[in-house]
Amino acid sequence: MSGVILPGNSFDEDLARARSHAADANRSGPGQPTDWGRLMRGQTVGKRIIVIAKAGIVGTTTIPSAVNMLTVQGSDNEALNLGLTLHEPQVVPIAGLTLPDNLQNISGEQDNAQIAGSNPAFKWDHPQAIVEWGIGGVSGKVVVDFMNGCLLNLMASWVRVSAQIDDFGPGSDAAYVLRSQLGPSHAAPTRAQNMVRVGAVNFGATSVPLPTPSYAKDLIPYLTGAGDPDFEVLFFKDALGATQVGRFIYTSAASNNYRYGEACPVPGDGYYFAIKNTQAAVESSYRALFGMVL
Repeated sequence: MSGVILPGNSFDEDLARARSHAADANRSGPGQPTDWGRLMRGQTVGKRIIVIAKAGIVGTTTIPSAVNMLTVQGSDNEALNLGLTLHEPQVVPIAGLTLPDNLQNISGEQDNAQIAGSNPAFKWDHPQAIVEWGIGGVSGKVVVDFMNGCLLNLMASWVRVSAQIDDFGPGSDAAYVLRSQLGPSHAAPTRAQNMVRVGAVNFGATSVPLPTPSYAKDLIPYLTGAGDPDFEVLFFKDALGATQVGRFIYTSAASNNYRYGEACPVPGDGYYFAIKNTQAAVESSYRALFGMVL
């Protein structure tokens, strides 16, 4: 489910593509394939998968998908600007049911609006997409939230998408129905994001440094419990937090510091981040919402 996809794994494959390109070049009129058509060549470009999140799964707070959501590949000279759409997640409540972890044929899915009417107490977990892409032997990998749907722009000759339920905990058992599709696009800004759970931090203390997500450009820290928005976002060069390269101060009082809800930039060498609780005698829990460059 991971690893670089190298096109041209055999002489026969290269020869077949070369002959196909030659035939396309000699063809004219409306029947001539587009660049998109050459890259895809009948591959599946839209798919849904099921990820089972249920009580009894132990040893991890992250549940990976049993299958890939999407895999397409072409040759290096067929690389295009591609738009990957992650559709809003849907769920099928499965409380009390015994289902295999790799089930892929359930139905009756509902989105957040539909389930609010049928099961208002349902608690959503945190579905994420793991996107890999590249050209030849050069590849990238990023984790992004499904949110209520989002779009990523990629330059690639191959793309692979899998999924996971992150930060899984006691709540509502469900089969998550996750969907994606790929199509031709153009370079444009997007609003992809990755939410990272920092956890509880005592007053005056600093959280354990966590890896800054790949392709992150900015960070919005926020509270998930009691307390005032008085804290600092720190960036480091090392996982021990010994070499600080950025410090962004957030205060609830009127000042020239960052205000709650504002995004601070990720420094170029800020490979790790932490949050320091600067409140007086109040423990608070935090999350970090990273905006992505894709």
